[in-house]
Amino acid sequence: MNSYINDEVLKSFNYINDEVKKENLEEEDIFRAIGELDKEYKDDPFYKLNVNGFIANIGIDTKSEKILNYAIKRIKRTIDSFDDHRKNKLNYDIGNLILTKGDIKYPNKNIENLLEEDELVEAMSIFNKVQKSFDDSYSRANTNIGNILDYYGRNSEAIFYYDKVLAVDPNFGMALGNKAEAIYYYYNLLPERKKQTEMLFLSRDLFERALDDNRIENQGNTTAVSIFESRLNHLNNIIKCNNLKRNNTKQVKDKYKNFIFKKNLFLNYHFGLNICKDCSFKDDIFPPLISNLKEDRKNDNHVYGERIGYSIKLFNQIIEDFVSVRYLYYMVNHIEDKYNQITKYISTLDYNHNSINYGVLKTASVKLYNVLDKIANFIFVYFKIEKNEDTYFSSLTKSNFKKIIQNTGNRQLLALHSLSRDFQDGNIYSSLKNLRNKMVHEFIDIKEMDIETGHDKRYDSYHISPCELNDNLELLFYIIKSAIIYLSLSLEWESKEVMSKDQVGNLSMWSQKDIFGENY
Repeated sequence: MNSYINDEVLKSFNYINDEVKKENLEEEDIFRAIGELDKEYKDDPFYKLNVNGFIANIGIDTKSEKILNYAIKRIKRTIDSFDDHRKNKLNYDIGNLILTKGDIKYPNKNIENLLEEDELVEAMSIFNKVQKSFDDSYSRANTNIGNILDYYGRNSEAIFYYDKVLAVDPNFGMALGNKAEAIYYYYNLLPERKKQTEMLFLSRDLFERALDDNRIENQGNTTAVSIFESRLNHLNNIIKCNNLKRNNTKQVKDKYKNFIFKKNLFLNYHFGLNICKDCSFKDDIFPPLISNLKEDRKNDNHVYGERIGYSIKLFNQIIEDFVSVRYLYYMVNHIEDKYNQITKYISTLDYNHNSINYGVLKTASVKLYNVLDKIANFIFVYFKIEKNEDTYFSSLTKSNFKKIIQNTGNRQLLALHSLSRDFQDGNIYSSLKNLRNKMVHEFIDIKEMDIETGHDKRYDSYHISPCELNDNLELLFYIIKSAIIYLSLSLEWESKEVMSKDQVGNLSMWSQKDIFGENY
């Protein structure tokens, strides 16, 4: 490590910093002073290593978007000249600078501002570049992604990112505490019939573990400690006053159910918890639907009315698609190799491999991704949003959907809008969209060996490893499950709002098993 320090550079930094604090320098004066230092110390390694951080600190202290943008631009321009460890740290710094810029423009994270703010979206994509290393940049970056998702009510995905942190650092206090917050958020958001007291115990346990981490004050300052302590006391009081007890759960013997449970792929609100044998190992997420019978049944004899009848069919299809892909994912591990031997593929001499297993995983990825478009169609029909074109998940970024969010204040619809933005080019999930498009319209090769073959570099984006194929599918599973949760909770919220204002009658929805029998 280079321990060289240039005292003259430090003096120059300190002088400019003092003048800024005295408010003797305008933005243009600061840029001029930095330009002069660039010329004077253009070959000095200490200056090169520290000047951009110095500029960033001035931007933070002065709350100047212009100076922050200047610092970000300079860091991005030089980042590729550093080793991987330094790149990690710089990407983490860039993400934080973008967050600071967003806080200056939108200090209040209300729905109106969250619909407009681009900085949170951009920061997530930068934090996502931070790789695992010997310092805690990876843990901090993924915790920050989770925190951003929390703003949008995307706590299901936030838990996924906190778990990524805890997989490499099980005692990382901020991830533990924020995961506890996310679980408690869902406990309060769920309708009474869906609440599970085990969520309170899990949240309490996570807060206790978070407060055991001595790093927490540096990671989230003393405010985080106070919040976690307050929440822990609150949960302990709830548990004590209501004499709540933890559930005694039993494992199931079914291999398929255990596979789904371990992957956290049941469609329910248990977030991978074994709360009860009868409910934790089942898909049970269908929401209540609200219908104005005078409008919805005016020209239709269907018992539910045209709009609600269509909505039920489409939500059923969303569930069916998810569980069908889930079953494919389970079965792909049981395909016998002998069945691959009956199909002839031509080698392109670059170590790419085709097989039934890979084909099933690609098919599963495409089928699963398409659920997003069905969710968008459900929303446009159910909320009676005018459609001037075909509806895709990207349609949730449009102004007509944003108006629904603004008019209702429904934060779970905000979550879906925010999620749709993340598939746009350059954002955190855009690579999943690009991968899906190649699978649908062209091809994706699975490269089992990381060997340089001198192939055409134009096709690099068409090659992924078996591990990447599997990891991308598992990430997509969690995203789609989260999207279904957001959709279902948005309807739970709407139902609660309507019932608090209007006289509402109940029309039962029967499960298909109720009609056709248990074995149907």
